[in-house]
Amino acid sequence: MKRGGFWIVPLMFITSILFFGGCSCTVEQPDGSGSPGRLTMRAAFEEENGTPLSGCTVRFSGRENSADYQADLDGVLTIAGLPSDGELTVAVLDSREEAQGSMTLTFSQGAVIDATTSTDGMGHITVRSDTDEVSLLFILEEDDALTCALWLTTK
Repeated sequence: MKRGGFWIVPLMFITSILFFGGCSCTVEQPDGSGSPGRLTMRAAFEEENGTPLSGCTVRFSGRENSADYQADLDGVLTIAGLPSDGELTVAVLDSREEAQGSMTLTFSQGAVIDATTSTDGMGHITVRSDTDEVSLLFILEEDDALTCALWLTTK
C-alpha cells in the first residue's frame, strides 16, 4: 500500500467541513440516500414557546460516527442517507459545544409513519418500508429535555 493514500481520508474530511460548515442545506451521507433502508430527515428545532432555534448546531451520532450540522435561520436542517432501522442520538449544542438537550431516536418499520417521545425521553420513529423521507419537529423544553414529534406543517 502506498503511503500517500493515507492523506485522502483526512483531506476529504477537511474539505467536507470547509464546504458544509455553516451551511443549512441537505447533507448527503457517504452511503447515499435513495437506496433501500435509507431516509432523508427534515428536522425543525424550536424552543418550547415556538421560537425557532436559529442557526443552532445539532450533533447526530450513530454507532460508528458522529457529525455536527447547523440549522438555518428557521431552525431547520435536512440530512439524507440515514438508516431507517436502528438508533441515532440527537443533541442540540450550545456555543461551548455542550449538549443543551439530547435524546436517542429509535427507528423501526411498521404499517404507519409515526413519531413519539416516550416517558423515558426516547424518541420512537416508525416508517413504512416505502418511506424515504420523514419530517420531525424537535422541541427543546425549559428543563433542557428534547422531545420529538412528526412535523406536519412546513414553514
